Amino acid sequence: MAITNRPNLDPREHIIVKEDDSPIMQKALRTQQVLFIDDVKKSGFLPDEKTEQRSYRKHHSVCLPLKVEDRPIGVLNLNDFRSEDRIQEYINIAVLAAAYLAPVISNAMLYSQIEETANRDGLTQLYNRGYFDRSINENFRRSKRYGRPLSLLFLDIDHFKRFNDVHGHQAGDTVLRRVAAQMSETMRQGIDIVARYGGEEMVLIAPETGTDGIMILAERIRFDIEQMKVTIESENEKKDLSVTVSIGTSTLLPGTHDFPNERALIEAADMALYEAKHRGRNRCMHFTPSDVEQARASESKGA
Repeated sequence: MAITNRPNLDPREHIIVKEDDSPIMQKALRTQQVLFIDDVKKSGFLPDEKTEQRSYRKHHSVCLPLKVEDRPIGVLNLNDFRSEDRIQEYINIAVLAAAYLAPVISNAMLYSQIEETANRDGLTQLYNRGYFDRSINENFRRSKRYGRPLSLLFLDIDHFKRFNDVHGHQAGDTVLRRVAAQMSETMRQGIDIVARYGGEEMVLIAPETGTDGIMILAERIRFDIEQMKVTIESENEKKDLSVTVSIGTSTLLPGTHDFPNERALIEAADMALYEAKHRGRNRCMHFTPSDVEQARASESKGA
């Protein structure tokens, strides 16, 4: 972790200090000592071309390791002090600030880790149902507000009960983990959200994705899972099992395919999933608001 006053950096993003980019900070991390550089250009830490690219006013730099119980968690780096006469005073203040900041940052990092663990499903390591509920609510409101598309994908493992009954619950757990891993691999990193909805059902939230996009993604997931083999080992044998999935999708297109709330969007994807299973499984189906109305009308006639 690094603390910076550069306004163009997003404080929510991790900052990785590479030795080529900041050998001064790297040395402070390695030695765990306060490192003061009187003149960066003359220190030999940076190649000439890098010192020329940086507009140091006074050329001073001080790096203070942030430690908690002798465990390094980051570096506080200060450059270009405004007053030559007060450098030592600034350093003393920085040392006190580092001592105060280190446990605060450590606690924040620990809280973040605990929060992340609480949001994860223990078996698949996907996000859990609670996190999904919050995320779909936030994404739905954002899509409505800005008039942007939002798609939802529901996935159900075909004949999952058979895996448990024939091969045992450990085999079923292995299948769940492999399907979850495949979904995580196929999703757009940092954009899509994949969660375990319950049992053998998984769900994917795809912001900024229209009907064509979610159907392409759904078919890619379905095909990739169909192609993979799940190896099950027991005391006497090893088996490669084939897995297929059924997928239902729905899309919010404000002003075109509109849904009143996220529950309606979820219901549409769930109904599409049911239709995919009804038509023979191992396929993808997409439901629009009109498809939902037609399905309800058919159910009413059947009743």
